[in-house]
Amino acid sequence: MKTKNILSPVAILFALAVSSQVVAGNVNSFFLGNDAAMTAGSITALVRDSESIWYNPAGLGGNKLTRVNLSGNAFQLRLRTIDNGMVTTLPSGVNSQSLTGNEYLIVPTSLTFMTSITDRLSIGGGVYVPQYSSYTFNDNISSVEQFTGIPELTDFVQGGDVDVLRTQYQVGVSAGYEVKSNFRLGGGIFGLYDKLRYDSNLFEAIQSTDGSNNIDVFYEQNSRVFISSLGLRALLGMEYEFVPKWNLGLVVFSPTFQLCSWGEHSDTAGGSWPDASGTIVNNASRDASTFKSFDGKMIEPFHTQVALAYKQPDFWIGATADFFLPLRTPSLQISRKFMWNVSVGSKFRITEKINGGAGLFTDNSPERTIDDFGDSQINFYGLSLGAEFNTPVPRTVGENKTPIVFSTSLAFRYALGIGDVGGLTFDATTGQNISSAQVRRVGVTFNEIALYIGTGLFF
Repeated sequence: MKTKNILSPVAILFALAVSSQVVAGNVNSFFLGNDAAMTAGSITALVRDSESIWYNPAGLGGNKLTRVNLSGNAFQLRLRTIDNGMVTTLPSGVNSQSLTGNEYLIVPTSLTFMTSITDRLSIGGGVYVPQYSSYTFNDNISSVEQFTGIPELTDFVQGGDVDVLRTQYQVGVSAGYEVKSNFRLGGGIFGLYDKLRYDSNLFEAIQSTDGSNNIDVFYEQNSRVFISSLGLRALLGMEYEFVPKWNLGLVVFSPTFQLCSWGEHSDTAGGSWPDASGTIVNNASRDASTFKSFDGKMIEPFHTQVALAYKQPDFWIGATADFFLPLRTPSLQISRKFMWNVSVGSKFRITEKINGGAGLFTDNSPERTIDDFGDSQINFYGLSLGAEFNTPVPRTVGENKTPIVFSTSLAFRYALGIGDVGGLTFDATTGQNISSAQVRRVGVTFNEIALYIGTGLFF
């Protein structure tokens, strides 16, 4: 048996840190705000409340109140099975294993605050969790095999598991100014912190079935990666009511630059196998290091949103198109194609205190290729439904008679993902071990279900 790393530590580090993995969804994994969650994010052309901080800072210019919002995914279920994700050729035939990495998540997606400085100027800030994922894939095979060149029956055992946790936080401030009653401008700046933990284990053993230990061959490899990075991005937005009841929105997002990154990795491998003369050879190795880098490289491309909305007193309908430019950063193994997404949604009044919302959206993958295990090219298509419950409380003291409004929003999100991921294929009959597995494209269908809860206070 030969020993050969399935991925070098550096390749693991960068592939997991910056490429699109099975680990997480694409850019629309979570909607960050009450109206966005109800209407599939189609709010760019007419957003007015604290969601403006993230979606279009120009909307802050239309604000006359102080608002505090807290939102989160009370429950998110990601059903992700890779059928035939691990294919092993044995003397007895081909063994195909399905890899399951279901996720059950509770994610606090945003905490925001905004207030008016003047009748035309408002500012706001927020903490956001746009990406969060925690999953484990595993595979195990156990069978009795008759290998060529080995005169006796052997017990063949093969196993592998991957455990990944990835979280991204963004903290930012935005400001918006109402130039005219029908025209607003705004801008914002965000810092991001991205954290990744990756653990993998590969194991394979071929041993005498009768317990004689005439044949005792095994291989094991363990990899651990921890990486953190800091980045920076900016955005500029505009809202324009070009004719009564019709709004145009435009948001330009700068590229995201990685200011610095740091972390550590370790890669341990060991095994025993017969050499050409039949003598058992034992081998073990460990490679571990830490790193810190200040590089300023681009990790997310320039993109822009164009939106149109029609608004009446009791409802609005909006559509948003999002366009991402291609990006290649070879040193970080980033290779992304031109990509677009679209969302269409509506918010409408049900009663004086209850509003409803619904929307449709896409969440397409920007990845060009599948090169490593776990790489993904999956396009998601989804819908959202929700309701907003407002409870005004009259003020009993002071000159300000505007009521304090407590708002609660509930929303449901479903997304169907269709595409390919990187699985593994391995031929045990050739005398090589599991570390020689090759990456293969595997067609998948994923499902995501989420329940969103948001609360707000307006005064």
